[in-house]
Amino acid sequence: MIDDTNSLFTWFPEIADELDAPDLDPRRLPTSQHNISRKHAAEADSVGTYVTLPWRCRHGHGWEATVLNRVQGTGCGRCSTSGISKEQVRLVAELAGLVSLVPPGSRDPRLPDGVPDFASHRLAIPPEHKPAHWRYKDVEVDAVFHMPHGIRVGLEYDGAFHHSDRQRDRRQYEKEKSRVLVEAGLLDLLIHVRSGDLPQMLAPHALVVAVPERATAHQQASAVASALSARFPGAVPGLDAYLNGGTARHQAAADAYITAVWGELRPPRRKPKKAGPSTPRRLAPTAPYADSLLSPISDPYRNPENPNEIIRDYQCACRSPEIFTAAQSQVTSGNTRSCGCLAQQARQRPRPAVCKAETHAARAWAQQRGTAIGGSGRVPDRVTASYRLDQAGRDDLLGPDGLLDEARVREWAVSAERQLGTRGRLTGELWLDYATKELAVGTKIDEPPDPRIGR
Repeated sequence: MIDDTNSLFTWFPEIADELDAPDLDPRRLPTSQHNISRKHAAEADSVGTYVTLPWRCRHGHGWEATVLNRVQGTGCGRCSTSGISKEQVRLVAELAGLVSLVPPGSRDPRLPDGVPDFASHRLAIPPEHKPAHWRYKDVEVDAVFHMPHGIRVGLEYDGAFHHSDRQRDRRQYEKEKSRVLVEAGLLDLLIHVRSGDLPQMLAPHALVVAVPERATAHQQASAVASALSARFPGAVPGLDAYLNGGTARHQAAADAYITAVWGELRPPRRKPKKAGPSTPRRLAPTAPYADSLLSPISDPYRNPENPNEIIRDYQCACRSPEIFTAAQSQVTSGNTRSCGCLAQQARQRPRPAVCKAETHAARAWAQQRGTAIGGSGRVPDRVTASYRLDQAGRDDLLGPDGLLDEARVREWAVSAERQLGTRGRLTGELWLDYATKELAVGTKIDEPPDPRIGR
């Protein structure tokens, strides 16, 4: 018995609102009666078991379906977007600016005034041309264009997902479809735009145009229009100007159609749901850098002002009584090696004196060799040291770039137990001292023997 507890109106009010049969009460219709075969339903004369009822969507499209079809999700076929893609719409919009687009038989009521209808066409096949194994009397074509000299061209957009041969090979059907449409006089040519890495298709009654999977609408339209112009010379006016333009011209119309049919240009990006509250990271103590002056005096803990930062209290070897707090990762990596005393010592250490004349000479020498330096001020000490060695004939100590090799100077500084700069950098004093040391060694070797020796 059907009542207010199990009727179609109670369980699916949105479907009941689309029932286009004034003599039927959705409060007395079941949600499903399809629990027996059609044969038994006919023998039992079960009225209403497999009854096909009329429906009408909110856009005015009418169709017929059973109650079970509607409950299982079948809706208005004309409002469905399952047979059309946004990429197809963008391609058709571009081609419509080059050749005349034939609108569908009836305009989609969802479209506002002034928005072109880029919906597909359903072409009825005459009985004498319909293959015996075809189930339907008409076929769907994504777009139809009228070209000069009465040429009627259809367009099929073969996307990489639905036309791949992973599930089934559709090429034989597509070849037969193009042949039937041409022999029946419905089209003069059917264009297959094959997107992505689809299997090759050869069809005598079709024009196959392959495009990359992520090609833009302008790239796709250029490929199709060029192929049409090669098949029908002069049939695509303004093609050269379009190809030279390099950009799509009619995507505003495509956006308006997509917004009216889909409700949005692009679906909102779904944010992944968190499985649960994130567990805080375990606070593990780590040792300071090898040459660090800091010694930890507390366990690591989270920064009260920034919980994502792990800090720790340290004591500096410079005998400062103040407790120094720093990010543990910075101390471990060596970016922070003291409480600031090393930087202060570096600022207080005087730079080696270089006279103005040598600075001008070193700058001119560097510019002549193409070494990038500033136009004024002091020349970098590495350049000055390299200049001194070059003037003394010690080119063997210079690298391919004409400057002292950093690895060579660093190795000397470490072996001589010289103090490096912040974060292990070579100071200007080290560059100049290394050059002075090498010049002193070379002078001792190159000095002529004392004539008084050996007398």
